[in-house]
Amino acid sequence: MRKPGMRSAAAAVVATGALLAGTAVAPSVAVASSGVRTITVTMTAKSIRFSTGTTLTAGRAIIKVVSPKGNHALQLIKLQAGYPPKQANHDVNAAFGGDLKAIHRVDTKILWLGGAPAAPHHPGRFVETLYAGTLYATDQNGNAFAKINVVGSPGASGWVANSSTITVVRPNRFRTTSTLPRSGYTLFRNSAAEPHMLVFQQVKKSTTHKDVNDYIKSGGHGNPPWALPEATAASVISPGTQILFQYHLPAGRYLLTCFWPDKSSGMPHFFM
Repeated sequence: MRKPGMRSAAAAVVATGALLAGTAVAPSVAVASSGVRTITVTMTAKSIRFSTGTTLTAGRAIIKVVSPKGNHALQLIKLQAGYPPKQANHDVNAAFGGDLKAIHRVDTKILWLGGAPAAPHHPGRFVETLYAGTLYATDQNGNAFAKINVVGSPGASGWVANSSTITVVRPNRFRTTSTLPRSGYTLFRNSAAEPHMLVFQQVKKSTTHKDVNDYIKSGGHGNPPWALPEATAASVISPGTQILFQYHLPAGRYLLTCFWPDKSSGMPHFFM
């Protein structure tokens, strides 16, 4: 399954802006956690391999995403019964072409469970509570694919401390404090009516909402003059779900962004 709409980091700006800190690929940092297992997912151009094999035990886990070569981005999903992976793959591609029927299917027939990016020597991490059933792991930056069976029931879970919370609220807006620490875990929560991804895009400190809107009105072509290189992203989560996403970015000003296709217009949320 191809990537769900991630554009270049330079073009990654959407609904609202905030002062933040986080990394396209978080380096190793101390994890404030207790009693939570770590599952390592190794991603290559051709494969996605879980350290636990193809069967996982239900419960909370820190999922560490590593890449020996190239940039990859893990996305976990669960498909509705009777909705095969081949159809899901077709619909995801059609959805990002503006097909409203396909957007409805991927919004309602796929449970988007989040993920994280990784590059060589820069693993990504997120925390997920796994429930029994069949999951699929895909690469937003490639065609690798894996089927995972989760068995059992979540038992008493440990904890992972978060230093911030970012919530998507209706109508497709990010809500957070004006400043966040440079690194740590943020609780990424979707309280809106559509799936959302979370992109951190560093911008020049002088950037205004008018600058962003002017870029959108111009057609959104080319690199925005106010965009800086640093960026990171948490993969897509469905309404009513949440993940803990680890980031580590230089201090500065950042925009929170999303490119999910709108269920009414087919346009990426950024352009709305």
